Amino acid sequence: MAEVLRRDILKNLVLTAVYGSILFIQAGTFAARAEKLGDLRITDQSGTSVTLSEEELLKLPRSSIKTQTAWTEGIHHFEGVTLTNVLKKANIDVKTFTPETLLRLTAWNDYIVDIPLRDATDYNTLIAAFMDGTRLTIKDKGPYWLIYPRDDHNELQDSRFDHRWSWQLKELTIK
Repeated sequence: MAEVLRRDILKNLVLTAVYGSILFIQAGTFAARAEKLGDLRITDQSGTSVTLSEEELLKLPRSSIKTQTAWTEGIHHFEGVTLTNVLKKANIDVKTFTPETLLRLTAWNDYIVDIPLRDATDYNTLIAAFMDGTRLTIKDKGPYWLIYPRDDHNELQDSRFDHRWSWQLKELTIK
């Protein structure tokens, strides 16, 4: 009787380990899909999220900004997709929000900053994927860098705006 009981316990332990491993692997697969480098997750105020793959994002209409930054030397040519077009792809119309609405930017390096959502229209900000024709990588502020047209607006040349230039972007959340 004791031998049968030990065998049943061992069998249950093995089955639990196998099923647990399968669930763990599946959970890791789902998490990897949700946080693949190059994907950009956009979450609206209701908590509904849309993840744009790198391919989907880079197929959107391109825009560019030539400007200086506080972190680089000289004028650079940034190319990507306007923030308004990225949000539009996620079915978010920035014109429907109040001037007080915030957009939380979350980066791969765990940097988080809340900016006024109106910056998307007031400054025509850019989710840059390229600088000077080269695809941004995680080592050089990629895969995406929120760029302001600093040279076109005197107020943007003030260091108080520098914290809004979030790089290594992975997520945008309407607050």
